[in-house]
Amino acid sequence: MSEQKIVDLIDKSHQAQVEFLAELVRTPSANPPGDCASHADRAAGLIEALGFEVERHPVLGDLVREQGMVSTTNLITRRSFGAKADEGPTIALNAHGDAVPPGDGWSHEPYGAEISDGWMYGRGVAVSKSDFATYLFALKALEDSAAPLVGTIELHFTYDEEAGGATGPKWLLDQGLSRPDLAISAGFSYAVITAHNGCLHLEVEVTGRSAHAARPETGVDALEAAQAILTALYEERKSYPEKPSATPGIGAPQLNVGLIDGGINTNVVPDRVTFRLDRRIIPEENTTEIEARLRQVIGDAAAIFPESGVEVRRILLAEPLTPLAGVDGLAEVLCRRATEVFGCDVATGGVPLYTDARHYAAAGVPTVLYGAGPRTIEEYQNQNFPGHLETLIHDPGEWFDEYFEKLFEVFRTDAWVLFPETTAVLEELKDRGIKLGVISNFDSRVYDVCDRLDITKYFDSFVISSESGYAKPSPEIFKLALRKLSLAPEESIHIGDSMELDYMGAGSSGIKPLLLDREGKYDGREDVSRIYSLSEVMKLINAG
Repeated sequence: MSEQKIVDLIDKSHQAQVEFLAELVRTPSANPPGDCASHADRAAGLIEALGFEVERHPVLGDLVREQGMVSTTNLITRRSFGAKADEGPTIALNAHGDAVPPGDGWSHEPYGAEISDGWMYGRGVAVSKSDFATYLFALKALEDSAAPLVGTIELHFTYDEEAGGATGPKWLLDQGLSRPDLAISAGFSYAVITAHNGCLHLEVEVTGRSAHAARPETGVDALEAAQAILTALYEERKSYPEKPSATPGIGAPQLNVGLIDGGINTNVVPDRVTFRLDRRIIPEENTTEIEARLRQVIGDAAAIFPESGVEVRRILLAEPLTPLAGVDGLAEVLCRRATEVFGCDVATGGVPLYTDARHYAAAGVPTVLYGAGPRTIEEYQNQNFPGHLETLIHDPGEWFDEYFEKLFEVFRTDAWVLFPETTAVLEELKDRGIKLGVISNFDSRVYDVCDRLDITKYFDSFVISSESGYAKPSPEIFKLALRKLSLAPEESIHIGDSMELDYMGAGSSGIKPLLLDREGKYDGREDVSRIYSLSEVMKLINAG
C-alpha cells in the first residue's frame, strides 16, 4: 500500500475539508440545551454529498430527557474493504458533534467559521467537529487509493459527549448497532491516549430553618453547616497530591466545588444551601470507594450540626479509561506512524479528562484516543498571544482575561467599519417609523461595538445568543426578537449575510428572509431572495 498516495489524496481535498468543517460549525449544536437532531440532519446530508451512506439512529423517549437533552440522532457510516471483509477487523472511529454553548468573550462570531491567519474560529472547530472532517476525508482517501485491505471501518458521529455519552456511544453499543473489534476516539495531542480520569459529580443539599437576622438563634443556619462540610472537603483535598497516577499525563486526583446556591435574603437566616462538587478519579482508584469516602467526609462534618439536614445526590459517574487487552497493538501502530511523520518520539500516555472513549472500553472494545492537536495538553493551555487565538477562544484558561481586553480593544475600533450606505438606510427606515432590531450570535460586547459606531440609536431591540440562550439558525432566537418588537412573522423581514444562520434561520421562523450577498456568491440561485447592498432595501419598500 502506498502511504504517500493516501497522503496526496488527503492533501488534494484540503479545501473541501475546510468547507465541510465550516458548514458543521455554522450549524449550532450547543449542549445544553442539547437540541442536536438538526445538526445531525445537516451533517448527514453533507456526508451523503461525499458519496457515503449514512445510517440515522434517533434516540427517543425518556432517556434523552433524563440526560438533560432535547433531541439527538446518532450517525453511522460503514465502509468494508476486500472480498472477505468479515474476516478482517472492524475499527470504529468516534467523534462528537455537540459542544458547550459559546458564552461571552468571542472575537469572531462563534458560528461564523471565519478563517483568519490560517485559523478557523468557531464553537466546536477543534473539539470535535474537525474530527468529522478528518475521519471522512481519510476514509475517502483510503477507498480511492485502492489499497488491498481486509476489514471494515465505521464512523460513529454522536451528539451527547457534553451530557455524558449515554445516548451516544453507549446507546449504539447497548442497542447492538455496532460491535467493533477496536475503537479510536477523538483526541487532541501528539500522544496516543490509552487512559484517562473518571469523574464523580455530587450535589449536596444542606437544610435548616429560616429566621429573622435580628433573632438568628431561633433558626437553623444551613450555611454554617455547609461551611463546615466545605472545610472538611478542602481538608480532604490536601492529601490528593500525594497520590499521583502512575500513567504519564494524568497527575493526581482533583476535587473542585464549582456551583453554590442558597439563602433567601440578607436579613434572613438561610434555610437551604446546595453545592455541587467535581471529583476527578485516576485510573488506579475505585469509583465506589471514592464515592463512599466523600459521603463519609460530608456526613462526619454534618454531624456537628444535628439540627441541619443533609442529602447527597449523585449527578454523574464516569468511570476512568484503563487499557484493555489488545490495545497495545493499536497503540503501537499509531505511535510508530506518528513518530515517522512528526520526526519526534510519540508515545502512549493519559489525560486528566473523561471522554466517550470509556463507553467503548466498558463494552470490552480496546480503545485509544488520537487526533490532531499540540504536543501536550499543557502546550494547548499555554499558547502565547496572539499566535494561537483559537486556543484562547475555544478553551479560555485563567490567563484569558489578560489578553482579551487587548484583543477586543482592536475590535472596538479599527476592526469594525460600516458599509457606506448603512447609516443613511438606517436613518430613512427609522424616519418612516419602521421597527428595527438586531439578532446576533455575538455576546454583550455587541452593545459597545454599536455604540462606538453610533448606530445603537436606530434599533428598538437587541437579541443576542449569550443572553437569550439561543443562537441562529434556531427558530427560537427569531421568535424572541419578534416578541420583543411585537411583530408577527408575516410583518417582518430579516436581512443577513449568512445563508445558514440568517436566510434559512429566518425562513424557518416564518419571517421573510433577505440575503445580503455583497459579493454575488449566490448568483444564479433564483430560489434565494437577495440584495447586493442595504440601499436596495429602500427600493423594495418603496415598491411595496
